[in-house]
Amino acid sequence: MTKDWSGASAITPGCCIGPPRFAAVITTPDGQDFLGFSAADLRESEDLRGRQIHEPDRERVLAAFAGAYESGEDFVIQYRLWDREREVLRDFQDYGHIERDSLGRPTAITGVLVDITARVASDGAVDGFIRGLTEQEEARRALAESE
Repeated sequence: MTKDWSGASAITPGCCIGPPRFAAVITTPDGQDFLGFSAADLRESEDLRGRQIHEPDRERVLAAFAGAYESGEDFVIQYRLWDREREVLRDFQDYGHIERDSLGRPTAITGVLVDITARVASDGAVDGFIRGLTEQEEARRALAESE
């Protein structure tokens, strides 16, 4: 059985992938698990979500998160995460804000993790269609020039 993750979000003070270690609070529509993990699973494992990052994305994601942690700026990071069984790879957009105390020390991370898999797939289909049109136009021009 496949779950519909189109509206899934994870609100994560301490999103388990960067330097600060805060208790994660995960919410999903109708109390669904997040990629096969319960909120308790994510709270109990310090780096569970980080381990689920698709390997080609990992270095870029961790560097972007560390940069936001150091700069104090909000972050928006797009990356892919594996499900619990590492069979399904989903695309996500991670929006986050690192809250700080009066001395500038991080106190919490809040954000929303949005499943954008359908959008990425449709963007890819549109890109493929445009490439096909461009190739057809180039072939038409080449044929017209050869006549």
